[in-house]
Amino acid sequence: MKAPEAAAPATGGGETGRPPVPLWGTKLPLAAVVAISAVFWSAGRDLDVGSLTQPGPGFWPLVLTVALAVTALLGLAIDTEAGTERFGAESWRVGVGVVVLYLFIVLFSYAGVILPGILLVMFWLKVLARESWKVAVGVGVVGTLLSYLLFVVALGVALPDDLIAQLWGGR
Repeated sequence: MKAPEAAAPATGGGETGRPPVPLWGTKLPLAAVVAISAVFWSAGRDLDVGSLTQPGPGFWPLVLTVALAVTALLGLAIDTEAGTERFGAESWRVGVGVVVLYLFIVLFSYAGVILPGILLVMFWLKVLARESWKVAVGVGVVGTLLSYLLFVVALGVALPDDLIAQLWGGR
């Protein structure tokens, strides 16, 4: 009869046997997310929020920013060391994704949703996810246009005037 295997020591590295991630490695990124949420909130605070029945262009950015901040604050309050992944050579993608999202918010205020949306999705898919140009352009263009048609045309959500939509008579 085979003896039962001894439980692996608690290393904080899951089943990999890696040493535990230091506190700054688990909590610092979450604190950064809280700080970034504050930056997003300040960048979007001039957008009209509206109400639940008549949401303005700043409603969903505010909801998402608050959700992001609350999630990060919960992560700071809860011990998450046991299954935490270490930041590595590919971790720069997270920071770049956040910076590009911030640029989208800034461009959104001036150019509307279509052009910044296409550029955002294409960048995320091509550079961050390493998809082919075919996928990046296809999903960027089709996804953004479908989102525009759904929210602006079908649901009547008030978004800033769009430079691209004005080319075909939209707003």
